Amino acid sequence: MDGTIFKTHSVIEAAIYSACHDLSLQPPSTKDIRDRLGKLEFSEYYASLFSNVPPDTLDRLIKLVTKSLETNLSTHGQLYDGVLNGLNILAQHHTLAICTNGKAHQQDKKLIAMGIDKYFTYKAPYDGTDKTARINKLKALCPLDSIMIGDMSTDIEAAKQTHILSIGVLWGYGTPKDLSNADYLVERFDQIPTIIDSI
Repeated sequence: MDGTIFKTHSVIEAAIYSACHDLSLQPPSTKDIRDRLGKLEFSEYYASLFSNVPPDTLDRLIKLVTKSLETNLSTHGQLYDGVLNGLNILAQHHTLAICTNGKAHQQDKKLIAMGIDKYFTYKAPYDGTDKTARINKLKALCPLDSIMIGDMSTDIEAAKQTHILSIGVLWGYGTPKDLSNADYLVERFDQIPTIIDSI
């Protein structure tokens, strides 16, 4: 989800800055906000960004950010270039699943707000287990040949551990080094269907 199909920073930066203003907190830099995306679970993400903030203030900040995200998701949220057309092409010949570090309600809100929920037959939101465990659950539900597409090293590692191929996308929150073990690398979403059809 985040960093592969959805531009998480398109909504989260404004939400964090607004919450910091309301609570009179020094906001983190844009770089710090983006560098942590996709690498930490929800609560860890904010605790890392605001390590010097008291727990009660952090709780208030998270509530403000969450409310802002929900309010502005459909108006400010953005997909990466080519995602909508790419998903439409892929869904015609393949079964699509999503495996995200977001919780179920966060996942569903994004998919619905972006108008792409219909493309995904299976969903594996964060449930307390790592991506390897959730990919194995997806494989049990749908025992077809599978390919992991993602922007982070955890995506590629999970693919290796579950013995499936991987496609690393270079536009997300990971680095080329994070994706160095991917079976394929792409710079544009429209390259993904071509690679899949060639396998």
